[in-house]
Amino acid sequence: MRHGGMNNGQLFVSFGQFQAANISRRKIAATLELGSALGLVETIRTDQPAGDLRGPNSYRLTYVPAKGCTARTDEWKRIDEERATRLIEAFQNLERTEVATRKNRQKKRAA
Repeated sequence: MRHGGMNNGQLFVSFGQFQAANISRRKIAATLELGSALGLVETIRTDQPAGDLRGPNSYRLTYVPAKGCTARTDEWKRIDEERATRLIEAFQNLERTEVATRKNRQKKRAA
């Protein structure tokens, strides 16, 4: 981490940066949801608009101390293996369903 963990909780990531990390634009929200459900990341939503746009979200990694704190929160430790497996399987099933739906649409268009 370029910030050395000093700005945890004030991590701003653009959709382009997520894509550069091989996260499909369609899957960014679902991937962040999964990370949150697994206790790995917290999405911090701001109510302050940035001009005409909504304000940017920031992120906090739970396994690194937040800015101004000395201890990490480690929410991921509260997730048992069975729950983690269910969450990951649900995420994978969602992806499979979306892929199948896209393929069916493509077939209908081609016909």
